[in-house]
Amino acid sequence: MIITAISLLEEEYPKLRVKITKELRKRLFLHLDNLTGDLARSLKISKVSLRRKFFNREGYSFKLCELLFLAKKAEISENEVFSSITDTKIGDNAFWANLPTKISVDEEVTEGIGYYVGDGRLKTNGGLSTTNTDVKTIKFFLKWLKKYFDVDVKNVMINIYLPRLDFNVNSEKKKWSKLLEANINSVKSKYDYKDYHKILIEVCYFRKIAKLILDKLVPIIKEKCLANKSLAKAYIRGIMAAEGSVKHDEKSHQKAIHLKMKNKSEVEYVFKLLQLIGLTPSFLFSKQDNEWLTTISGCDELEKLDEMDIFKSNGERRRKLKEILSDYQHRQVKKGQVKEFYLTKLLEFERKHGKYYTAEELSRYLKRSKSRILNVLRELRESKLVIGERIIKIGKPFKFALTEKGKEFISK
Repeated sequence: MIITAISLLEEEYPKLRVKITKELRKRLFLHLDNLTGDLARSLKISKVSLRRKFFNREGYSFKLCELLFLAKKAEISENEVFSSITDTKIGDNAFWANLPTKISVDEEVTEGIGYYVGDGRLKTNGGLSTTNTDVKTIKFFLKWLKKYFDVDVKNVMINIYLPRLDFNVNSEKKKWSKLLEANINSVKSKYDYKDYHKILIEVCYFRKIAKLILDKLVPIIKEKCLANKSLAKAYIRGIMAAEGSVKHDEKSHQKAIHLKMKNKSEVEYVFKLLQLIGLTPSFLFSKQDNEWLTTISGCDELEKLDEMDIFKSNGERRRKLKEILSDYQHRQVKKGQVKEFYLTKLLEFERKHGKYYTAEELSRYLKRSKSRILNVLRELRESKLVIGERIIKIGKPFKFALTEKGKEFISK
């Protein structure tokens, strides 16, 4: 799908000002030179102003509505007009911005939209801006701006915030300029920093029209993702680079990827995308953090996310996911040996600690996630290899024990 960028701003046409190619100005002038007086009156501007716009005098530019009116009189199509626009701005005092003629709705633009929904400043209308601690993520965002918003890197402001006071501004600028392959505007000490804080990178592109285009793109992209698994994966990669995290609970041995945000509808949307691509995420509200959460856990599901390069644009999280998957591989039981392995361990636990055991106790003993232990115990109970019941009263956790059949299975 290809979108004409300027067509996204149809509601804003009365406010848009544009610069056009020399060729289009020449065509308009040749067709309309003898009519400038009448045309100026129709547009409610002076004849002098209209002629200055034709000749591209400094301080004079066409409103898009004026340009479309003149083009119609000169029998020039809207498509020709749109393809001849070189710069655009909204209002008189805004900065001029280059806009791409067309935007291709592909995986890369979708990943960038997902990232911006997660980590961009959505509530401001002054332009596009984000902050992040990961160099790879910032480099992705800069590349995305250049490719899909035709951004000149000279118009992008980059600020580095360091969690310390002892640094040389010039040497830091050189270092970060080399890392990001872009000019650095400022290097400052982060306000009220702590020792554990990371370096923060801020990227700002102060072009109001770019934000307007993004606002129009977001609902279009999100609708497409719900019907296209490749785009869904790209959106998930983007928002995970922004707000995703890799979790490993040392106590419960639970390993998972979390997406946590205050925006319930956004977390619910990503939850649906995860289901669309064949995963089984959870969706819940965290009272502790006052945020909504979707979680993916289990070795198979995490491996699927790794295969689709879920943290493609975030180097640190990508490394962490590889680490926990490596840990899974060290401890994973070979296919076909699950029953034998768990029943042997259950008997070993019984002999060491007594007859009954809970899933939580086994989780700590076997150094596996509680959810995995529960799934195995349910399967063993269905096969009548273990018994499971609430030993004391309702509300207490299930306690499990080997049956005679389970003990016979091991001894075979």
